[in-house]
Amino acid sequence: MSPDGADFAALARQYSEDPSAKSNGGTLGWIAARQVDRTFWTSATALQKQGDISEPVLTTFGYHIIRLDGKRPAELQPFDVVKEQALAEVKRDYVKAAKTAALDQIIGTRRCS
Repeated sequence: MSPDGADFAALARQYSEDPSAKSNGGTLGWIAARQVDRTFWTSATALQKQGDISEPVLTTFGYHIIRLDGKRPAELQPFDVVKEQALAEVKRDYVKAAKTAALDQIIGTRRCS
């Protein structure tokens, strides 16, 4: 329930533009920082007690209203579990940096011509 007594899940099903909210009532389950937009994470972790609801939060995915259903300590996962994701993130960051460097060199070269 929200502070005014409204059912958060029912409101999410009725008003959310996220198609998954129709079936999950806006519940994301447990999330980690790497799974969500940084602004979302910052707003979510600012909530203090179970049932707290955020003001509207604008992220790269649109607006969100976040309800804190609970907190639990971070868990250290075995390398074998996160290896593929870690490699994908390193590759993505490397490719992004290489593209940026190449574009900077092209743009820099054209400016000097």
